[in-house]
Amino acid sequence: MTNNKLTQELKECLQWGKEKADWCAPLIEKEDELFDEVGRDTLEVSKQYW
Repeated sequence: MTNNKLTQELKECLQWGKEKADWCAPLIEKEDELFDEVGRDTLEVSKQYW
């Protein structure tokens, strides 16, 4: 942030975080590709990646 102005990079980072928060918000439940294999209620990964 320069001179109290948001940079494009910071705006994108904030948008990314908002999308992740919207995924777990019970009234929104937005779909998010990053969390395709994560249970919304348990936060457990349904398959192992390692």
